[in-house]
Amino acid sequence: MQKRLELKFYGQVQGVGLRWKIQVKAKELALVGWVKNCPEGAVEAVVEGLDHKLQNFLSWCYNSGINIDLLETHLGEATNEFNDFNSALSKLINEASQSQ
Repeated sequence: MQKRLELKFYGQVQGVGLRWKIQVKAKELALVGWVKNCPEGAVEAVVEGLDHKLQNFLSWCYNSGINIDLLETHLGEATNEFNDFNSALSKLINEASQSQ
């Protein structure tokens, strides 16, 4: 069954490659959604896919090697609004290149 996992990472999570690692792992597990930096220094992600793959992804998050002080999560029903997984930065770059 398709589910939606919303995550917010706190700690020293910006400038350490977390968004890139999340994007690579999500694509490896065939998950869709996005990840972005937040103004207050956190990193936020929304991930959708099969329940067992989301559980695998969440387990990986806790063992990612990044110094995460707190990880807030919320599991819900998938909205099926995504076709791929992107970081907010790569999404902006793609949109800018397509508009030229």
